[in-house]
Amino acid sequence: METKLNVKRMEKVREKCGFTNGIEVGANGSEGRLSVGWKGEYTFS
Repeated sequence: METKLNVKRMEKVREKCGFTNGIEVGANGSEGRLSVGWKGEYTFS
């Protein structure tokens, strides 16, 4: 999800939506905020 929220706020929203795992990326100027959430255990390689 692309968002205008800061990293801490994105993390709280993700957890409130039930996604126990996730990655939040802060902004680079006014662009680039991103939050990805998932449930369960996944391995990325």
